[in-house]
Amino acid sequence: MTTRVLVGQFLLEANTFASGQTGLSDFEKTGLWIGKDLKRSKLPEEDELSAAWDFFETAEWEVVPSIRAWMGAGPPISETAFKTIVEEILDRIEESISCIFLSLHGASAAKNEYDPEGHLLKKVRQKLGSEKPIAVSLDCHAGITPLMINNADIITGYRTVPHIDLSRTGKQAAELLYQTMNKVIEPVMYASYKPMIGPAHRQDNNYEPFGSLMNMCEIAEKKENVLSAAFFPSHPWRDVPELSWSSVVVADKNINLAKKEAENITDCLWKSRKAFTEITDLEPMSETLAAALSAPLPAVIADAGDSPSGGSLGDSTELLRSALKCTNRHIWMTILDVEAAQTASDTKVNEEIKISLGTGEKNSFNEKTEIIAKVLSHPEGTLEYEASLAKGKRGHLGKCALLGIENLRIIVHDQPVMLIDAAPYKAAGLIPDDAEVIQAKSHTTFRSGFQKISKSFFVSNTPGPTPIDLTNLDYVNRPHPLHPFEIIND
Repeated sequence: MTTRVLVGQFLLEANTFASGQTGLSDFEKTGLWIGKDLKRSKLPEEDELSAAWDFFETAEWEVVPSIRAWMGAGPPISETAFKTIVEEILDRIEESISCIFLSLHGASAAKNEYDPEGHLLKKVRQKLGSEKPIAVSLDCHAGITPLMINNADIITGYRTVPHIDLSRTGKQAAELLYQTMNKVIEPVMYASYKPMIGPAHRQDNNYEPFGSLMNMCEIAEKKENVLSAAFFPSHPWRDVPELSWSSVVVADKNINLAKKEAENITDCLWKSRKAFTEITDLEPMSETLAAALSAPLPAVIADAGDSPSGGSLGDSTELLRSALKCTNRHIWMTILDVEAAQTASDTKVNEEIKISLGTGEKNSFNEKTEIIAKVLSHPEGTLEYEASLAKGKRGHLGKCALLGIENLRIIVHDQPVMLIDAAPYKAAGLIPDDAEVIQAKSHTTFRSGFQKISKSFFVSNTPGPTPIDLTNLDYVNRPHPLHPFEIIND
């Protein structure tokens, strides 16, 4: 009989400190395909689901599509949207389904549900039964929970930041699922946890000790009967009860081996935990901008506190307020402001307007800032990302306008987009080589996204929903104790 594998994808990195909710309409802007409308030809090449799908077809399995809901990052998912995603997957689990592969993020959040992926997997397991295997690929920033571990047979995760191994991760999960179905292996899985979180700016394979921790997964997988190993430095901007960093190891039959290797990774993590929370080398925006303007140009400044790829909206005015003091320099930025985007879109090209950008109170990261600018263009706004994390995936600026204040260039828009590469600027008709300073809104991924444009990278220690200093956020539901909030002795 033909093996029928149900496949699906649900990726949302949720930020519980960001305002609003992520609805189905938000997924539609970046690609929401359901049932037969989900086709391999529509998927980006560098993608977990694409790689798994290709493997299954090569193995001559029948691929049964359920849903693809990819959003990247944003506020928590709405109750209605999450219910729809769960139902679209469950409705396609029939008796003839042999096994399941799901590409998930692992750090989502929903209204009244702290662990959407775990909840989804529990429902899937109940419908599928205990005898048929479930394989899951995750972003390495997943927050691993007991529900995930108890309701999946195989979990794999990215081993690179910036993320450049999406295909590897999806293919690995697919291969292990194939070997399980063919009785070549009997996977068992163990998760090891440590009570800590840390900001994202030190999570980069090119830096230590992060690179070594990821490399430990590679080393573990070379050992006999170790099938996969993954380190999960969880997305920190989620106020949830099971927030922690972890590792997950899948072994063939031997749970003690899985436990040993998983704990080996987290033991090394714990010894170096302080290295992930040191932030004394980062400066506020005004000082960062001065340093960038003195560096080899063009330079890229990452506004860390307002990272849409971490779930913020992209509405910070931190760089704008600093750049207004040097309007003779070619500095580019983007600001999400629904009302301002509407006003600027309704203003004729080449006309000057007096407009406020930002909606926050004085001294807030998105402080309302009044400017006089010329409307240079009304871009169409469609963009395709170039950075590894989202290469080939699309976004849209929504209503937008390109504003100019002498040499400053400001894209004001009403839809969130990731600022991990130059795609939003290109969508506005700008040429990256013309800039002196380009704004990014990211902690690490921007380095791969802008590497063809610049080698001068700066991370600014700014406030907002994705700050480097996590103690600036009001966590209510997090566990106690948790490093770096409480001192935890070895």
